[in-house]
Amino acid sequence: GKRFCAQLLLTGTQEPRKPHNAFVSLFQKQKSSGYSMKQIRYDASVRTVDQQLAHLVTALRAERPNLLVAVVNDHGEGLNQPFHHGRGHGNYLYQSAIGNPQIWFHPGLPDPGRRIGGLMMNIDVHPTMLDLLGLASSSVVDGKSQRAAIMGETDRGAHDLAFSETMFRKSWKTTVIDGTLQLIRDHHAQEVGEDGVQETLYALTDRDGVVDLSESMPEDHARLSQALTQWEAQMNELDATSPDAVTVELDGQMRAQLEAMGYLE
Repeated sequence: GKRFCAQLLLTGTQEPRKPHNAFVSLFQKQKSSGYSMKQIRYDASVRTVDQQLAHLVTALRAERPNLLVAVVNDHGEGLNQPFHHGRGHGNYLYQSAIGNPQIWFHPGLPDPGRRIGGLMMNIDVHPTMLDLLGLASSSVVDGKSQRAAIMGETDRGAHDLAFSETMFRKSWKTTVIDGTLQLIRDHHAQEVGEDGVQETLYALTDRDGVVDLSESMPEDHARLSQALTQWEAQMNELDATSPDAVTVELDGQMRAQLEAMGYLE
């Protein structure tokens, strides 16, 4: 009779991947020209996680039919497809890495299988979940509730602009998306512009990031560049006023979890 909340982190799509052999064989049979073994194993890994989630959610809903489920991922993989997207994640902000879906399920939600357009970010998950459960969200929580879209009161996400950033090894890139276009700013580009950075503008329909529209759409380029500069300034201000880092000792379980997620090498 008590409320139940659990967060499960699945790392089966991370390297080293160990997909179920049956799913590897399944995708091998569907192999087309140019489809690499790395892609096959990645698809098989996603399918393996999908199977695990199916078992889990089915078992939980048998005990708690009123369960609210949110399936969220934090990034995709470049898989060198195309090659300039890199082989994994962290170095680039193309849609293969950050254009990720979310799945929300509850028996009381309208129109099962309905797809929602617009923009949503992972910082929206917490306030959205609290809003759907009728609980108040903290004033310090970033992100916007996407309850209206999930409940069918609107067909669009709550953001006009979505942002993402990566600071991984030698990479420092930021990006802004307005639902039609994506501007990517590379702070460590080998060939930089007048401001010391390189910017590229892509249509969201150009998922491979092949055609730079910066010169053909200068007004949109300037608009998104200004928005990204403002966002970077906000992030710098938050970083400057954040609490100092605290050093902690890792126990064996915590270390094992961080290693499984790839955060400790």
